[in-house]
Amino acid sequence: MDTGYDETERFELSLDCEPDQSAIERIGEALNGVEGAELVGVVGNRVSIERNPFVASKEMVSEAIERIGFHRSVAKKRGFLAKRLDKMAESNRKQFGDKRLDCCEFDN
Repeated sequence: MDTGYDETERFELSLDCEPDQSAIERIGEALNGVEGAELVGVVGNRVSIERNPFVASKEMVSEAIERIGFHRSVAKKRGFLAKRLDKMAESNRKQFGDKRLDCCEFDN
């Protein structure tokens, strides 16, 4: 099916495990079944895919890979407040170490 659009986009999917050579071949075969998508390469658990966005959506590509038993690695997003608290905690560790503050120690 010719869409008249030759534009391609490269994107990466992170898998929950690192595929071996036979698994990489299975991923390539699965992507051959998705019109407009092609496997570019695999480094570690990251799969590079080139696709025509007018023909193959990212969801179609992900589903094709999931059908052969691989799952995407989903990074848990942290909100603004959680990130700010993490930075404050790290700063306090650097400045004060892991000891209690002087004001919190009592002489018995």
